[in-house]
Amino acid sequence: MKLDRAATFADRVLRHEAREGSPKFATWAEFHSTFIETFCPENASTEAIMKLESVKYFQGKRTVDAYIDEFVDLVDVAGYTDKVGIVVKFRRGLDGGIQDKIAESRNDRPADNDVAGWIKAARCLDANRVANEAFHASAQGPRRAPLPAGGILPRTFFTRPTTQPPPPPSHSKPAPRPLPPGIPMDVDSNRSRALPVTCFRCGKTGHVSRECPKRFDIRLMTTEEREDWIAGLLASADAVAPHVTTDSANANTDTDDDCATETTVAQDFPSHNE
Repeated sequence: MKLDRAATFADRVLRHEAREGSPKFATWAEFHSTFIETFCPENASTEAIMKLESVKYFQGKRTVDAYIDEFVDLVDVAGYTDKVGIVVKFRRGLDGGIQDKIAESRNDRPADNDVAGWIKAARCLDANRVANEAFHASAQGPRRAPLPAGGILPRTFFTRPTTQPPPPPSHSKPAPRPLPPGIPMDVDSNRSRALPVTCFRCGKTGHVSRECPKRFDIRLMTTEEREDWIAGLLASADAVAPHVTTDSANANTDTDDDCATETTVAQDFPSHNE
């Protein structure tokens, strides 16, 4: 009594016993009569007949075993004894595919009044169907994912693309076409229409910094120009230094000779004062 109405009945009895501290039913006869009154209505036969005359007992999405159990119970409660009528109702409620295969079989087709034969054939056919589906599922193996649009598989470690991907678009601009001689370029025409050029060194117009007449003025030179100018001066000084030393030595030698000559002359020719 753990499902549906039976579970609700059991919970109600347990709550009563917990609240009162004593059993709800003093004797077994009292429990039996309450149980019959709750779960076995007097018109159970009429309800079973009404269900068999409708479509409520049809198999639907249930298994064949579940359908057979309910059908046999309904027939027993309803009190049906006509075997032909029972077989007709059984075939109406059975799954259409299974019913067709049993009815179309040749040698092992049960008779129209053989209720047990139809029940056995339905169970056997359903078991064969389940086994066949399991066989096909194991024979097919794992299903492959459908190919993407275009039929090209993505590049992975185990697969290679069947076709080469298109090259990426080039962002380089095409080379300009050469103009005929005598036709100015757009840059030249823009320059002619632009404002006069201003020198960044002295601030005057009409020339650029590399053509400025004051480009040799150390006060207007940039840091790089000063460094280049100083390096040039040092290089020039290093190149002139040996020649200056030699000329100085020669000059000193000539001076000593002249002094000796003058001394000799002074000694040979005394001054007029003497």
